[in-house]
Amino acid sequence: MLAKLSLVAATLCLVLPGPSGASGAEWFVDASVKESGNGTSWATAFKKVQNGIDAASNGDTVTVAPGTYVENIGFYGKSIILRSTDPLDRAVVKKTIIDGGQKGSVVTFSGTEDETCVLAGFTIRNGAQRYGGAINGDRSHATICNNIIAGNTAWLHGGGLYGCDGEIVSNVIVVNSAWDGGGLSDCQGTILNNTISDNHASGHGGGLSNCGGAIKNCIIWGNSAPSGAQLYQSALPNIPALRAGRAAAREIYPSIPISFIPGGAIII
Repeated sequence: MLAKLSLVAATLCLVLPGPSGASGAEWFVDASVKESGNGTSWATAFKKVQNGIDAASNGDTVTVAPGTYVENIGFYGKSIILRSTDPLDRAVVKKTIIDGGQKGSVVTFSGTEDETCVLAGFTIRNGAQRYGGAINGDRSHATICNNIIAGNTAWLHGGGLYGCDGEIVSNVIVVNSAWDGGGLSDCQGTILNNTISDNHASGHGGGLSNCGGAIKNCIIWGNSAPSGAQLYQSALPNIPALRAGRAAAREIYPSIPISFIPGGAIII
């Protein structure tokens, strides 16, 4: 079952439907339009991401043009695809920004969204909340992929992501901070092909804390915390590249002979 869900998530992230291939209705968001329209075309696009979500129903796609959107958005249980114009183009992802303005989690799920709900292709920044500075999953199974999640803060758990139980795929999760789980905290879905670096926890789990799902093919390095700089009470990574120095490598893989950790790097 885990392998099947992983395949579903990877397929959704790599082959997201474009404007001509979506199964439901399509909605358009563009911060550059002079006035917010009805969202049914680029010419009549909404100005706010939340307007697009509010208009959408299960199975719909909301496509967001490059721009900076200063808002805090909620999915409210809708299993929809929220995406930039090209989630696989890093230049587009960098320019399609949702900025939380330090007013709460940037993205909030209700917990009832399933794996067909997708958040893809955004830079998610400047969130601040007790749980999930960037994304509070609330036990949602939404698929989170191809995003840059950076510069967010949680006063307690999950500077980047908290409580996300769906697939977390091909994201860059960097420079986030929290007391527990600077990058991710209490995420129980598969964590696949992510870069998790330069996050900080003032308590434990600079990179990840209490993440029980499979961790596969991730780069985890340069995170910091008094306890568990890279990982704290989380699943051991499978096929990771860990660049964290010998001390951090020993913390994660205590049974590996030190001679197997040349230059402070592990590749298994």
